[in-house]
This record gives sequence, structure tokens and C-alpha cells, in this order.
Amino acid sequence: MTIRTCVLTLSLVLAAACASSERSIDRVWADLEVEADRSTPLADPDARAEEAIAERADEARRIAKSGELKSGRDHLRAAVLLAESKSPADWMLAAELGRQAMELGEPLGLRVAAEAIDKDLVHQGLPQRFGTQFTWDEARATWRLHPIDPATTDAERAAMSVPSYAELIAAEFALNERAAGKP
Repeated sequence: MTIRTCVLTLSLVLAAACASSERSIDRVWADLEVEADRSTPLADPDARAEEAIAERADEARRIAKSGELKSGRDHLRAAVLLAESKSPADWMLAAELGRQAMELGEPLGLRVAAEAIDKDLVHQGLPQRFGTQFTWDEARATWRLHPIDPATTDAERAAMSVPSYAELIAAEFALNERAAGKP
């Protein structure tokens, strides 16, 4: 093997290694985007969609644990993929990756962290802190903002890129207007 061939081979290997985290998390992210385009807004995922969510979370967890995430965008995308999982362990990792995304210059990471934290609290039957979780009340056929811990302030919500309590109540109203087919 000539020196030129060695240098060319090494260059290709290094270029592939540098791009691998972006390609792998971007590939999983692209799958989420395709799924989102196919799904009905506000509808519960069917069994096929649930399986796809679990597979994307598995892949995002693997990518995160391998150290392949480098940029704020990489961390944000992995956090989103993990936050949609049904696993509390994934939610805690999503919250951590969301915080890291923010530290790396991606401010939306805090919003994802807030969603993962709230999702875990709701799962435990506790009031959420930030107000990111809404549930469908079958008996009333309405969306309800899951109870919020009254000790959480609007300033704390704002610090996590979450709307104020008044804006959350307005969002609940808007969801119900939309569900009722009103413009």
C-alpha cells in the first residue's frame, strides 16, 4: 500500500467517523418525521406506531450511550426521541440530554427536559411541574391539563421554555375548541 493510499484511506475513515453521529441520529430523526407526517394529530399511536417509537428510543439510547452525540442538535434530537418513549428510564435520559442540548447552544433542549420530567411525574400519579402534559378525559370528551404542582412558578416555567399557567389554560381551551371542530 502506498503512502498516498494510506493517507486517502485514513482520511475517508476519519471523515466517516466525524459524520457518523450526525448520520445515525439524523437517520432516526428522519424516521420520526416520516411517522409524524403519516399520523393523525392528537391521536393515540396504534400498535405499529408504538413499536416504531420503542425502536427509535432504543436506537437513540444506543447512540447516546456510545458517545456519538456531539452537537446541541444531536442531543436535542436524541432527547425528543427518548421523551416519546414509554420508559421512565428513557425520560430521565431525555431530561439529561435536553439539558446538555441547552448547554451546547440548543435552547429547545430545556423544553424537552421539562416534558420528560412532567411525563415521569404524571406516570407516577403526581402533579406535573411545568404543565406540558394534557390528557384526554373520555367521560367529558375534553382535553385536560394534567394537574400542576402549585409550587412551580411561571418564572420556573419560563426558564424551561414552557408557557405561563394562564397560557397553558388557554392552550387547554384551544385544544378543546379544535377537538370540537370549532375554528
